Amino acid sequence: MSAPEPDIWVVVCQNDKPHARWGVDEDGPIVWETYTRGATREAAMNRAGQMERSSGSACRIARLVFEDQPQQEPAT
Repeated sequence: MSAPEPDIWVVVCQNDKPHARWGVDEDGPIVWETYTRGATREAAMNRAGQMERSSGSACRIARLVFEDQPQQEPAT
């Protein structure tokens, strides 16, 4: 039996930045891409903090769950 793959964490922002031409983008949250090899919870927390400081927009982190795989508990 193979070891479970590590969790993948992503950053979700309310908005990436104010747009000079249109003002604030009203389309809703944006999920930032990341390479899976470095998509740890700690890295996502750091990136979310950087994004909040640079954009002034609220950011959260989320654990990515693939619909075609059985649900697994978050790694501790």
